[in-house]
Amino acid sequence: MILLAIDQGNTRTKFGLFSGDELQHTCAVPTVSVGEIEGLHAALGQMVEQRPRQLALCTVVPSLVDIWQQLAARLDLPLTVVTGM
Repeated sequence: MILLAIDQGNTRTKFGLFSGDELQHTCAVPTVSVGEIEGLHAALGQMVEQRPRQLALCTVVPSLVDIWQQLAARLDLPLTVVTGM
C-alpha cells in the first residue's frame, strides 16, 4: 500500500511517501504555502502522481484540516487526521 504521510507544523509542512514500510520520497514546504487547496495540490507534486491509497495527516494547525479534507475528496482518498486539539 502507498501512504502519503503529512506532518503539518506552524512553519513547515513535511511529506513522506511510503510504499509498505519503506520511505520512498520526502519534501517540505512552508505551511503558509499550503493554505489553499491549489497550493496543497502543487506542493504534493509528484507524490500525488504515485497515486497513494491513503493520506495520514498529523497537524498542529487544525484550522487547515478542512482544506486537507477537500483535497482528499478531490483525490478520492481516505484521510486519517491526528491533532492535538
